[in-house]
Amino acid sequence: MRPFDGAQGRPPRVPRAIVRLFAPPQDRAAIVGDLDEEFHQHHSTSEYWRQALASLPSVLRLRWQRGGVLGGGDPAAAAALRE
Repeated sequence: MRPFDGAQGRPPRVPRAIVRLFAPPQDRAAIVGDLDEEFHQHHSTSEYWRQALASLPSVLRLRWQRGGVLGGGDPAAAAALRE
């Protein structure tokens, strides 16, 4: 499995799914959208990975502040892993 489909210009699925899994549901689209936008400007898979992993402490803190429980059976997060 390739992390990036150059013909389609899609961001790598694994780091995207990780961020979607931990991001609060109400902020998920904005956070992932920012990562995707950066990817479409620079087309760098390694940079997407770096930014996704670097965002996790902030994403987890935001989720904690919003009262979310990690892995709380969120159907959207489960769907992100299947994408």
